[in-house]
Amino acid sequence: MFQMNEGGSRKDGEIVEPYNGFLSGNVILLSRDDVCR
Repeated sequence: MFQMNEGGSRKDGEIVEPYNGFLSGNVILLSRDDVCR
């Protein structure tokens, strides 16, 4: 259990960073699309 928790936490932190940037980019693209329309 302890090992799994540690691995999950590390992976979560690594994946969260790039995902946040990607999501932010998608949100900006969606907002621009709305403005264009």
